[in-house]
Amino acid sequence: MGISKVFPSYYFFSIEYSLYAYLLILWSIQGYYYWKTISNGKKIDLNAVFKAVYDTLSHKNFKGGGAGCNYPSEEANYYRLSFHALVMYGFLLDWITILFYPFKNYLLLSLYFIGSLMMTAGSATTLFLNVITHSAPESENTSKFGNSLLALLLISGITGIGFILL
Repeated sequence: MGISKVFPSYYFFSIEYSLYAYLLILWSIQGYYYWKTISNGKKIDLNAVFKAVYDTLSHKNFKGGGAGCNYPSEEANYYRLSFHALVMYGFLLDWITILFYPFKNYLLLSLYFIGSLMMTAGSATTLFLNVITHSAPESENTSKFGNSLLALLLISGITGIGFILL
């Protein structure tokens, strides 16, 4: 019995799209406040926004183009980059796939399963790297938030795998 048997699809879609809208609004607000801290009073430039999105999706800052996620005491390597990419792209793949959930077919279920595997492997390994390196970002709050988010993504990935296998 899937969720589409419990709730009519219009309930599912209204809740789902409300959550998507909420997430996009939060990302926009975060982006706006971040822009205010780095822009020196300049107005938001759409080209700069697109460049920032491109830099984020290409993991530019992991490659030495900015602050990135390498911790100060950590030697630069591609482990954190690779596993962060697994988490991020796994989340995005699952997020997009869920848009079409009530119309599930083998392709969508396979993509969802792959995204869940990516999130699980990436978040578990990144959490492990955080523990063994004993490194912490400059802000203790950032470290707690990052590890909490990784734990939630790990649980989400495991749940997604279980959803497909059961």
